[in-house]
Amino acid sequence: MAKKDKKLWIDMCAGSELKDTQGETLSVEGADISDLEMGRGRLNDNHGKGFFNSVGRVTEAKKIFKSEDCDSDRQRYYWEKIKAPYVYVKGYLYNDEDHPNAKAAAAIMRNIHREDATLAMKASVEGGVISRGIKDPTRLARTKIHSVALTFTPANNATLVQPLNLDQSETHRESDKTLIKAVRHLPATHLQ
Repeated sequence: MAKKDKKLWIDMCAGSELKDTQGETLSVEGADISDLEMGRGRLNDNHGKGFFNSVGRVTEAKKIFKSEDCDSDRQRYYWEKIKAPYVYVKGYLYNDEDHPNAKAAAAIMRNIHREDATLAMKASVEGGVISRGIKDPTRLARTKIHSVALTFTPANNATLVQPLNLDQSETHRESDKTLIKAVRHLPATHLQ
């Protein structure tokens, strides 16, 4: 019997108040993240809506408005990266189960981490816009966030996803290469 992978835990700056590529700005204060806070959020593959695109689960979420709001070194790490209000999210991938999409996502994250690559996994919050700013319609004043997409092409480039339980010496090189080849069908425009 093959050795079972350990569950890959990740955390991230899932969304921030910095302007995105569509010219919109998320109000972190106006974002309802209760589904994420209660562990009902899903992590998905590049905004995939299908059942098998769900590659993980959110276990923790918190709005960070200033440095003093950070409860952990990880939250401070992301604050120092963007120095703007953001949504912190923690969760895990289903790579320890027999889920090929989750295993491929974990392989990509391991490769990026191991190789110390300049390529970075990003995040994109998903949900709906309840209302926009009255004076500034590009401001997403009130939103309902229910999921987070793992992607290389987010609208908000001030996001970042990183593994929590990997060290750079962990090797899965051959199996990772096989899994990564399985996602090579993505257009070149999906890589940054």
